[in-house]
Parts: sequence; C-alpha cells; structure tokens
Amino acid sequence: MLAPNRGVEVPEKDSSAEGLVPSMMSTPADFVKGLGLLRVEAGRPPLRELSRSTGIPRSTLSVIFDPRRGQLPTLERCFALLAALGVTEPQTAQWAAAWRRIQGAELRQAETPAAEPDAEPGPAADAVTATGPAPDAETDAVTNAETGPVTGPAEGRGAAVADGASKRGGERRRLGVAFSLGFVLAVASTLATLHLIRASAPPAPVLVGDYAVCRPAGLPSGPQTARPGPPPATAGSVPAHPAAWVGRPAYDAQILTTTQVALPITTAVADGHTLIITMMLTSTCPGPVTVTDSQDNHYRTVSDVTDASRHRVLIIAAFDVDGLGTADSVKLGYPKASKYQVAVDEFSGLSGADQAVTASGAAGGTAFTTGTVPLSCTGGGLQVAAIGTNSGDAPAPSADWTVVPPVLKLSSYRLTTAYRLTRTTGPCAVTGTTTAQWAAALATFH
Repeated sequence: MLAPNRGVEVPEKDSSAEGLVPSMMSTPADFVKGLGLLRVEAGRPPLRELSRSTGIPRSTLSVIFDPRRGQLPTLERCFALLAALGVTEPQTAQWAAAWRRIQGAELRQAETPAAEPDAEPGPAADAVTATGPAPDAETDAVTNAETGPVTGPAEGRGAAVADGASKRGGERRRLGVAFSLGFVLAVASTLATLHLIRASAPPAPVLVGDYAVCRPAGLPSGPQTARPGPPPATAGSVPAHPAAWVGRPAYDAQILTTTQVALPITTAVADGHTLIITMMLTSTCPGPVTVTDSQDNHYRTVSDVTDASRHRVLIIAAFDVDGLGTADSVKLGYPKASKYQVAVDEFSGLSGADQAVTASGAAGGTAFTTGTVPLSCTGGGLQVAAIGTNSGDAPAPSADWTVVPPVLKLSSYRLTTAYRLTRTTGPCAVTGTTTAQWAAALATFH
C-alpha cells in the first residue's frame, strides 16, 4: 500500500489500496482502480497531458480511468500509460502479467458453457407412474430381469419409468462431457495457432540505453551521400500569390518510448494553405512515418534521410488543407525512437512539391551542404530545409535562409527548420556551418 502524499487522501486498508499491487488484482475493476492510484501517485496529470504523451484520445482516457465502467484497456494502451506515469520496467512486467491473467479469466468465464443439470424424475414422471399405460411384455421382461420380481402393476410401471429417466440422465451427462471436451480442444487449438503466429512475427524494437534495438537488421552501415529523392507528384494549380511563411501552429520535442504523438493546434490554420512538417527521430528503427489530422487532410513524405547513427530527418507536406482550429490536432505514428522533435509550419501560396535531396555528415567538420547533388530550382518557388544535428554547435544556414523559431533542442540534439524563396532558376542547395554530426533534407515547392 502506497503512503499518501501531495495532500491526497488514501483510504485505509481496502481493495483500492491492494489494487495497486498487480499480484493482488483479479478483476478488470481492480486493474482500473490500480491505474487510477498510479495517476494519483504521479501527481494526477491532466488527461490532456496524458493524451499528448501517450497518443490516446482524452475521451478514451476518461473511459479507462472510470472505475464505474471497470473495462480492461488494451495491453498496448496499458504500456503507454505505465510509461507516461513513470512505472519502471520490472513493474511494467508485473502489470502486464496481471493484465494477461485477468484477460484470460474473463475469456474463460465468457467461453465456458453452463452445465446442464441431471434429469431427475419430477411431477411428470410421477404422473406417468400413477396413470400411464401398462408396459408391454418386453418392458416387463426387462424390468423383471434387472430389478427382480414385480410385486404389482403400479410398482412395475414406476420401476420402468425411473430406469428410463436414469438412462436419459446418463446420456445427457455423456453428451455434456463430450461437448465440453470438444470445446476445450477447439480453444486450445486456436490459442496454439495464435501463439505460433505471434512467435513467427518479428519482435518489436526495444530501447537499450539511448538506442532502439531493431529487428530484423536493416540499418545503414556508414555515412550516406547526398541523393536526390524521387520527384513527388505535383498537386493543384500554380498559386496566384507568392509563397510565404504564415506561422507555426504546433511543435513538440519529447524523450519518450511511445510510437505515436498527437500535437494540439495552438493557432488556427486557414483553408487552402499548406502544412509542412519537419521531424527528427533519434536512434530510430526503419519503418513508415504516418501523419493524419482531425480534418482528414492528406499528408505525404517529401524528403527522408537517416544518417550513420540512425538519426532520421523528414519533410512531410499536406496541400490545400481544410482549415484546422484550436480544437483540432495533428497525429504522427513512427518507428521506435529514443526522442522525437517535430514542427508543423503553415505556408500560403503553395500548390505542390517538385524535388528533394538529402545528405549527411560526421561530427568535427565545419560545414554541411546538400550541394553534392544540386537540385534545379525555379524562380518564384520555395525551398524548405530540415537539419538534424547531434553535439557540436548549432547549424547556421547561409544568410539567404530564414530559420523558423524556435529551433527544437533536446539534450545535444537539435532540429533546425529553414526556408527561402527562389529568386532565379538554376542549381540550388542548403549550405551552412556546423561542427556537429548532421543530416539534412531539402525539398522544393511551387
């Protein structure tokens, strides 16, 4: 039982206190009560804060923490909540074991058929004994052979009916046992099949220190060279007004082990504008990055680079968006990583993306550039660069670039987002100085 703190009253020894110990939990209500006590011990963080750190909607969190419902949340959501509430890895394993034990008990209770009572002579049997027709000769012979001499007509009829009821009860019991055995064998076969399927699936990445251990292997073995990305398909028509940066409606940087995040929109986004997302994942695993929002706008990756230390930088865009308000959010899903840094910037005057290029370099140098493979830019367009760095000094793009504030910083890791308008048609690149390890993604828009 945890001692009360922070002015929170904890009941004297009762099931709510015991429910905090996973080994004492036996029902979904115990589990939900334990999660609620964990939240109290963590200082009762608001549901909005828990939603941001876990990616679980606030409405779902309110259901999870409601003791009146007593519904067991999914195991994936349990892991996300336990991490957000500061539960250690050994304790998380105990909570997972309690979840599996309770879930198994719930399934067994739901799937076990009710036992059928044995048939016994009742009023109907008595009626047959008293008033039913006299047994024929064959029935009399069987009765006499099994029970001895018949002492009277009524006694003979009663013995025959009782014997038939006993046989029918035995037959029902045998059928019930056979049905139960068949059901148990079917459930066991299904569970064994699911276990084999789960065993054949690749295990999820796990964190070791500051790095995600990825299986199967597929990580870059050395520094990457600059390479042009495939030109994304353009969308819409050429805008009537020049491109311009409008604002940054959302951004975040966290040290977390979850694989999804929901960013609340802090300033409204206008209809028809473009949202460009720049993102850095630290010590990450290969895999897709997905973006959605509460207005169902369509996002696609424009540029993507992973350096030799498995730090990944991306540029993602959505054009001609339906407007977003402060009640909306942008949701991202990504592979396991030790940190994420993400910024959402709003631009006007854009209708599509043209080309992309990426590059990366080791620490200790004095410059970074994507110019090894220059892009061909068109006058009047827009260039957006995302530069992710680790250690060393902050990257400083050349003077014709505008850095969007704030530069997102976690420990020694920085994500710098910058843009510039293309003045003339010709080769273009993002170039600047830094002594840090770096990865840069550049994309052009019209």
